[in-house]
Amino acid sequence: MSKNKIFIIAGFLFLLSLNVFLKPYLEKREAAKIVQTVLKCWQKGDLLNVYSFWKDPKKSPPVYGLVSYAIINKSFLKKEGIPCARISVRLGFTPDNISPSGKEWVFELEKSGIGWQIIDFQLMH
Repeated sequence: MSKNKIFIIAGFLFLLSLNVFLKPYLEKREAAKIVQTVLKCWQKGDLLNVYSFWKDPKKSPPVYGLVSYAIINKSFLKKEGIPCARISVRLGFTPDNISPSGKEWVFELEKSGIGWQIIDFQLMH
């Protein structure tokens, strides 16, 4: 086999491996980055800039008094062929806040043609 054919085959296998392994990793990382961005905005008290991350901006909750957060779990699956993510976070609020501090909350995201969008945010029981 000539060197050119070996080089072409190696290049093809490299590109295939990037598509199989790197692309899903980067997509998952993007979903987590969106959650991180929303949490940073909430921590700064910037509620307006988070609307664009929701599929339905009316479902974006008015989160005030966030003082700390930690991403504790990320899971990815497909529902009816659509990539979805569930990202669990532990949120800490100021003592005078009505939201329960130190509890686990879950962001649910869905990937569409324009990227990842948050479809739900709820307190875990």
